[in-house]
Amino acid sequence: LKFYRDNPDQLSEELADHYDLPDDQVATLMDGVQWTTLASNARNWFGLVRDQGAFSERLIETMESAADILVQTGEFGSSPIPNNNPYRLTNSQFVADLNAQGLSEGVADDDGGDPLERAFSALSDAQWDALDDVGTLKVRPIVFQSGSAALTLEGKKEIDGAVENLKHYPNFRVVVAGHTGLRGDEEANRALSQARADSVARYLKVTYGLDSNRLRAVGYGSARPLPRRPGENDRAYNYRLPRVELALVAEEF
Repeated sequence: LKFYRDNPDQLSEELADHYDLPDDQVATLMDGVQWTTLASNARNWFGLVRDQGAFSERLIETMESAADILVQTGEFGSSPIPNNNPYRLTNSQFVADLNAQGLSEGVADDDGGDPLERAFSALSDAQWDALDDVGTLKVRPIVFQSGSAALTLEGKKEIDGAVENLKHYPNFRVVVAGHTGLRGDEEANRALSQARADSVARYLKVTYGLDSNRLRAVGYGSARPLPRRPGENDRAYNYRLPRVELALVAEEF
């Protein structure tokens, strides 16, 4: 399933070949495909969660609903579920074990090498977009001169501090996200934020040897402003908006 999710064109080709379907019907089928992850399956279908809280078990509910329909339509005189106990037909233990273990843990096996120089496979834009946010590295604002994308000495020091934390998460990719304030031309802001994100990504690659495939630099301009703090004045709020963030992302299987 993961392979077909990452290679939808091949899935389309095999559907067309196996079922002898025209392209328009294959496109309709593909539009109806919804990919899900282990975490989503565990939470939504089996009601399994790692922390406190409860979710409905949609798998059990679906089985009971289907059995009720079969009885109501006269297909069965009584529920076909053994002893009216759907849990006799399910086995959630392997899902629970996988979910508890986690397949996107931040700690990798120690191979004796530098965790920052770990190699990553290349991803398409669609694959990057499908990654889930794991968290944001704690980093003070990375400083730039007004209107410039050149890193200052203070900005480099902030990145150096973030890299110390990054060593603990060798399995995660990093999105370098650039943001600007709300003032000025929207397109110019986006271009400036992209240039600043590129500068940070380049510093990470050149200085610390991070694999290019591990990094994605994105400039959002003024499209994603921070929420205003209670009682915060305009000056303080506008000061916080220009920033570059380092977000950890990973694929959930």
